[in-house]
Formats: sequence, C-alpha cells, structure tokens
Amino acid sequence: MSHEIRHIYDVHEINDKADMESFVKSLYLSTIKKNKINKNFIYFLDMVYLSLEHELISRNTMIYENFINCNCSKEKLYELFEKSFMYESLMMLNDFNYENLLKEPDILKNTNDFIHYFGGEICKNENDLSTFYQNWKKYFNLKSIEYIEESRKILDNIYSDVKENKHEIKTVKEILLTIHNKYIKQDLLL
Repeated sequence: MSHEIRHIYDVHEINDKADMESFVKSLYLSTIKKNKINKNFIYFLDMVYLSLEHELISRNTMIYENFINCNCSKEKLYELFEKSFMYESLMMLNDFNYENLLKEPDILKNTNDFIHYFGGEICKNENDLSTFYQNWKKYFNLKSIEYIEESRKILDNIYSDVKENKHEIKTVKEILLTIHNKYIKQDLLL
C-alpha cells in the first residue's frame, strides 16, 4: 500500500516539468509492450520500468512497512529482506543479460520503436544495438547497487528503532482505533 501512496505523493510533489514528463512517460511503457510478442524485449522493458527512480523509491518505501514489526537480529532482518520481491527486483536489474535479446530477429525494429517513443539516437546496426544494451546494463547495475545500499540503510534504521524500542509495535486493532479517533471521529463531529 505504501508503494502506491508514494506514487501519489510523487505525482503531487514533482515540481520539475522534466521529472513529471518522465513519470508520465513511464506509464506508457505498456504502449510499447502492447504489440510486442518478443519475451526478451518485454523483459528489457520490465527492467526499464524497475529502474525508474520513482519506482525504486516506491519500492524502498515498502521496506519500512514490511519489516518494522520484525523483532529479530540484524542478520535475520537482512535475510528476510533478501527473500522479498523488493530485493529480487534489484537483483533482476543487477543480473540483466542482453545477449539473447541481441539474437532476436526483430530486435533492431523493437529497439528503434523504443528509442523513437522516448527519444534518443536510432540504432543503425548490430554494433549500435550492442552499445545501446551495454549502456542499459551499466545503468541497471548502478541503480541496483544504489538502491541495495539505500535498502540496507533503511533496514539498519529499522533494526535500530526496534532494538531501542523507538517504535512501539501496535496491533491492527490499535492502529484502526487510532485512525478512527484521530481522523474519522473528528470528521463526524463537523
């Protein structure tokens, strides 16, 4: 839930026109996917989506909500995180392999459709394609490393908060009661 809430927050808080255009354009990756049947190319598009800053930030936002109630050792906390889809998606970025992609018969057309839609220099031959995907691999690797480091900082903060009892673990009933008393009840009185 925090993932989607973060997206909503980002849409309302993005002031830079270029950032907003980038966010909106990312929603249209499905337009590129729509007529594509090449699974390797669709995999590339999925990696592009996973690597977008607003998607990475939203995924890292989920860490706190997913692990704050883990009253465990730091090692166990890391172990649990490494079994989560949040971590797996970062590893997918890290492990991106474009070799099979370059062997696809329609890869030049698909790649140029992608470039034409989002902007950039069209690929003219196999060397251009190879360079294009090598650069994406480098970018995916950088994002994976950056957000794994960020994830670990968040996990360390969670561990510290739980260890020092800074976070009082509440039951669902207590949380709903707090929401009711703080927000719902007040609105009913108006």
